[in-house]
Amino acid sequence: MEIKIELKCSNKIQILDTYKLNTGDSAKIHFNTAYDLTDGEIRLKNGSLKKSFAFSKDFLIPDEFLFDGRLYVKVEMKMAGKTVKHWDFAPIRIIETEGGYEFQDEISELQSKVADLEKRMIVQEEKHKIFK
Repeated sequence: MEIKIELKCSNKIQILDTYKLNTGDSAKIHFNTAYDLTDGEIRLKNGSLKKSFAFSKDFLIPDEFLFDGRLYVKVEMKMAGKTVKHWDFAPIRIIETEGGYEFQDEISELQSKVADLEKRMIVQEEKHKIFK
């Protein structure tokens, strides 16, 4: 499974698709960028597990981070040991499924739930003549 990410001037990253990872396969994030991230870092967090890794354009997510939870990813551009730019991913929900994992963008899921609640609210407003 490969998630392709473009690192641009905006520092917020959101995956928009749902990705499926079969048991035994690797989860890779491919970064496309013009920025010099030679000394960059990738920081991962899922639950209480946190680690930093040297930046790689083709970054394999370590298996130890693949469990039910929210995966937080941060990429830092460093110069002379100082962070000069960073990119933060919206939380990626990891769901263990039969035969692997599913990666979902948590923001898209929440937006979908809000849209559903708004539809229900309109039905109730019309049914009970609220706000008219």
